[in-house]
Amino acid sequence: MKFAIRLCCVLAVLFCLASCEGAQTRDQDRQRLQQLQVLSKRANNSNTQLRITHEAVQIYKRYRGRAAAGVNVEKTLNNRVRDFESKVVIVDGVPRQGGAFWESIKGATGQIPDEVWQNAQNFFKTSSKTLVEGIVTYLMNLLVQSVGVVGK
Repeated sequence: MKFAIRLCCVLAVLFCLASCEGAQTRDQDRQRLQQLQVLSKRANNSNTQLRITHEAVQIYKRYRGRAAAGVNVEKTLNNRVRDFESKVVIVDGVPRQGGAFWESIKGATGQIPDEVWQNAQNFFKTSSKTLVEGIVTYLMNLLVQSVGVVGK
Protein backbone atom coordinates (compact mmCIF):
# COMPACT_ATOMS: atom_id res chain seq x y z
CA MET A 1 0.00 0.00 0.00
CA LYS A 2 2.83 2.41 0.86
CA PHE A 3 4.46 1.60 -2.47
CA ALA A 4 1.28 2.50 -4.36
CA ILE A 5 0.96 5.81 -2.51
CA ARG A 6 4.62 6.66 -3.17
CA LEU A 7 4.25 5.72 -6.81
CA CYS A 8 1.19 7.95 -7.14
CA CYS A 9 3.08 10.85 -5.54
CA VAL A 10 6.06 10.38 -7.86
CA LEU A 11 3.78 10.20 -10.90
CA ALA A 12 1.93 13.34 -9.77
CA VAL A 13 5.22 15.24 -9.39
CA LEU A 14 6.41 14.06 -12.82
CA PHE A 15 3.10 15.09 -14.38
CA CYS A 16 3.35 18.55 -12.79
CA LEU A 17 6.92 18.98 -14.00
CA ALA A 18 5.99 17.95 -17.53
CA SER A 19 3.06 20.35 -17.68
CA CYS A 20 5.20 23.20 -16.30
CA GLU A 21 7.81 22.55 -18.97
CA GLY A 22 5.13 22.71 -21.67
CA ALA A 23 3.86 25.98 -20.25
CA GLN A 24 7.39 27.36 -20.16
CA THR A 25 7.94 26.43 -23.81
CA ARG A 26 4.65 28.07 -24.79
CA ASP A 27 5.64 31.19 -22.88
CA GLN A 28 9.06 31.29 -24.60
CA ASP A 29 7.41 30.85 -28.00
CA ARG A 30 4.88 33.58 -27.19
CA GLN A 31 7.68 35.97 -26.21
CA ARG A 32 9.71 35.11 -29.32
CA LEU A 33 6.66 35.65 -31.54
CA GLN A 34 6.19 39.10 -30.03
CA GLN A 35 9.86 39.87 -30.74
CA LEU A 36 9.56 38.60 -34.31
CA GLN A 37 6.47 40.74 -34.85
CA VAL A 38 8.33 43.88 -33.76
CA LEU A 39 11.43 42.97 -35.78
CA SER A 40 9.31 42.27 -38.84
CA LYS A 41 7.64 45.67 -38.66
CA ARG A 42 11.05 47.36 -38.45
CA ALA A 43 12.90 45.25 -41.04
CA ASN A 44 13.93 47.08 -44.20
CA ASN A 45 16.32 44.45 -45.55
CA SER A 46 14.80 41.55 -47.51
CA ASN A 47 17.33 39.05 -46.11
CA THR A 48 16.52 40.06 -42.54
CA GLN A 49 12.81 39.78 -43.29
CA LEU A 50 13.44 36.35 -44.81
CA ARG A 51 15.12 35.08 -41.62
CA ILE A 52 12.32 36.51 -39.46
CA THR A 53 9.65 34.88 -41.61
CA HIS A 54 11.49 31.56 -41.62
CA GLU A 55 11.68 31.54 -37.81
CA ALA A 56 7.99 32.43 -37.48
CA VAL A 57 7.12 29.60 -39.88
CA GLN A 58 9.16 27.13 -37.80
CA ILE A 59 7.28 28.12 -34.64
CA TYR A 60 3.98 27.85 -36.52
CA LYS A 61 4.83 24.32 -37.63
CA ARG A 62 5.23 23.22 -34.00
CA TYR A 63 1.69 24.31 -33.15
CA ARG A 64 -0.36 23.75 -36.29
CA GLY A 65 -3.14 21.21 -36.11
CA ARG A 66 -3.89 21.86 -32.44
CA ALA A 67 -6.89 24.18 -32.70
CA ALA A 68 -10.11 22.72 -34.07
CA ALA A 69 -11.81 26.12 -33.98
CA GLY A 70 -9.28 27.72 -36.35
CA VAL A 71 -9.42 25.15 -39.17
CA ASN A 72 -10.17 27.69 -41.92
CA VAL A 73 -7.56 30.15 -40.68
CA GLU A 74 -5.02 27.36 -40.36
CA LYS A 75 -5.81 26.10 -43.86
CA THR A 76 -5.15 29.58 -45.24
CA LEU A 77 -1.92 29.88 -43.26
CA ASN A 78 -0.79 26.43 -44.43
CA ASN A 79 -1.30 27.53 -48.05
CA ARG A 80 0.62 30.76 -47.47
CA VAL A 81 3.46 28.90 -45.70
CA ARG A 82 3.63 26.36 -48.56
CA ASP A 83 3.75 29.21 -51.06
CA PHE A 84 6.52 30.95 -49.10
CA GLU A 85 8.57 27.77 -48.80
CA SER A 86 8.18 26.93 -52.49
CA LYS A 87 9.65 30.30 -53.48
CA VAL A 88 12.43 30.56 -50.93
CA VAL A 89 14.98 27.85 -50.28
CA ILE A 90 16.39 27.87 -46.75
CA VAL A 91 19.39 25.71 -45.84
CA ASP A 92 20.21 25.52 -42.11
CA GLY A 93 18.26 28.71 -41.44
CA VAL A 94 20.14 30.70 -44.10
CA PRO A 95 18.83 31.59 -47.54
CA ARG A 96 20.50 29.59 -50.29
CA GLN A 97 23.25 31.59 -52.01
CA GLY A 98 23.05 34.17 -49.25
CA GLY A 99 19.82 35.84 -50.35
CA ALA A 100 16.27 35.62 -51.53
CA PHE A 101 15.36 33.64 -54.60
CA TRP A 102 15.49 36.54 -57.06
CA GLU A 103 19.03 37.55 -56.08
CA SER A 104 20.40 34.50 -57.86
CA ILE A 105 18.35 35.44 -60.92
CA LYS A 106 19.71 38.99 -60.98
CA GLY A 107 23.28 37.76 -60.58
CA ALA A 108 22.86 35.27 -63.39
CA THR A 109 21.29 37.60 -65.93
CA GLY A 110 22.32 41.11 -64.91
CA GLN A 111 19.45 42.30 -67.11
CA ILE A 112 16.82 43.10 -64.48
CA PRO A 113 16.22 46.86 -64.31
CA ASP A 114 16.72 48.45 -60.90
CA GLU A 115 13.08 49.54 -60.70
CA VAL A 116 11.84 45.98 -61.26
CA TRP A 117 14.41 44.69 -58.76
CA GLN A 118 13.25 47.19 -56.13
CA ASN A 119 9.58 46.38 -56.78
CA ALA A 120 10.31 42.65 -56.36
CA GLN A 121 12.09 43.28 -53.06
CA ASN A 122 9.26 45.49 -51.80
CA PHE A 123 6.68 42.88 -52.79
CA PHE A 124 8.64 40.17 -50.99
CA LYS A 125 9.03 42.25 -47.83
CA THR A 126 5.35 43.18 -47.79
CA SER A 127 4.09 39.65 -48.39
CA SER A 128 6.44 38.10 -45.83
CA LYS A 129 5.54 40.76 -43.24
CA THR A 130 1.88 39.91 -43.84
CA LEU A 131 2.65 36.20 -43.36
CA VAL A 132 4.51 36.88 -40.10
CA GLU A 133 1.62 39.01 -38.85
CA GLY A 134 -0.89 36.27 -39.71
CA ILE A 135 1.19 33.60 -37.98
CA VAL A 136 1.72 35.74 -34.87
CA THR A 137 -1.98 36.62 -34.59
CA TYR A 138 -3.07 33.00 -35.03
CA LEU A 139 -0.51 31.54 -32.62
CA MET A 140 -1.02 34.21 -29.96
CA ASN A 141 -4.74 33.39 -29.93
CA LEU A 142 -3.94 29.67 -29.83
CA LEU A 143 -1.45 30.06 -26.98
CA VAL A 144 -3.85 32.25 -24.98
CA GLN A 145 -6.57 29.62 -25.45
CA SER A 146 -4.25 26.82 -24.33
CA VAL A 147 -3.33 28.75 -21.19
CA GLY A 148 -7.05 29.32 -20.51
CA VAL A 149 -7.78 25.60 -20.90
CA VAL A 150 -4.91 24.62 -18.61
CA GLY A 151 -5.96 27.20 -16.02
CA LYS A 152 -9.57 25.92 -15.78
